[in-house]
Amino acid sequence: MSEATLNGTSVQAAESSSRASVLRRLRTGDLVFHGLTRAAAITVLVLLSGVILALIIGSAPALSTFGLSFITTEVWNPVTDQFGALAPIYGTLVTSIIAMLIAVPVGLMIAFFLTELCPPMLRRPIAIAIELLAGIPSIIYGIWGLFVFAPFLQKYIQPFLIDAFANVPVLNSLFEGPPYGIGMLTAGLILAIMVLPFVTAISRDVFDAVPPVLKEAAYGVGCTTWEVFRNVILPYTRVGVIGGCMLGLGRALGETHPNGSGCGIVACPGGTCCDAADGGDAAGLSGMAGRWPDAGEHSGMESGDRTRDRTGRGPLGSHGEHTLRGDNGRRRLEIHESGCSGCKRLVRPTHG
Repeated sequence: MSEATLNGTSVQAAESSSRASVLRRLRTGDLVFHGLTRAAAITVLVLLSGVILALIIGSAPALSTFGLSFITTEVWNPVTDQFGALAPIYGTLVTSIIAMLIAVPVGLMIAFFLTELCPPMLRRPIAIAIELLAGIPSIIYGIWGLFVFAPFLQKYIQPFLIDAFANVPVLNSLFEGPPYGIGMLTAGLILAIMVLPFVTAISRDVFDAVPPVLKEAAYGVGCTTWEVFRNVILPYTRVGVIGGCMLGLGRALGETHPNGSGCGIVACPGGTCCDAADGGDAAGLSGMAGRWPDAGEHSGMESGDRTRDRTGRGPLGSHGEHTLRGDNGRRRLEIHESGCSGCKRLVRPTHG
């Protein structure tokens, strides 16, 4: 009896030691995992703080030189060392708002169609086709918008909008002037196409996560498809949908510069949605159009009869062309007779 008892005691001791070793190993692994996840979260905060600090340090010279007028004025004249960032900020915000107003409703409808109404055999091909839009480089969107989409808008869409809103008090000021084809409206539409895959993909994933019992219960009490979407699916997936919209907004804000450069957009506060010019070579969304308040005082200014758009398709309405000979070569100026209260803006520096 004593030998059996000793054997049983030794076995229990060995099992207890083995169990304690396993528990220590698991506890160590759990502590390491917690440390890694905490370090990852702290790394994100450190990176964000570093980006903010770098932006503050990089903007300090401009803010110290120009003050708050750097973000409240739109003058961008390297000759006189006058710089203002209001024009690109304004253009970025306006085009992003236009893009989100178009992409969010369309993306939500596409996501709902794919999850609830689309035939199974078409669901995957349509989803792949939409997601492929996210892989197209932004410069391709800009070139396509300039040479394909902008002429289409100039010929068919913008004349219709100008005529349709001619007598509407607020909208007539947004769509007045000659149809250029390139402008903030064109940029907003292109940005909407770029944002659409992100909104659609995330919305489709969160719509798939809705428990079927909730939708079946709503259909069972007589709700229509629209009522199920509005009262069941959207409230249940509100957080995910907002996250997808924020991701799309970040894409729109970040891709405005190449899109604007590719489309040659010139935007200024007080301009119109059809207001555009040859600003593809300037920096920023709106071409960083600088103002020349004393352009008329220079004796080297010569006047031409008409100006043509950058693709050479024809005259740009009643705008005149002026040439200013200065220290940085010849600069072509476009003088607006409407839309911007007769402002004179640097359109494109040309050397020759």
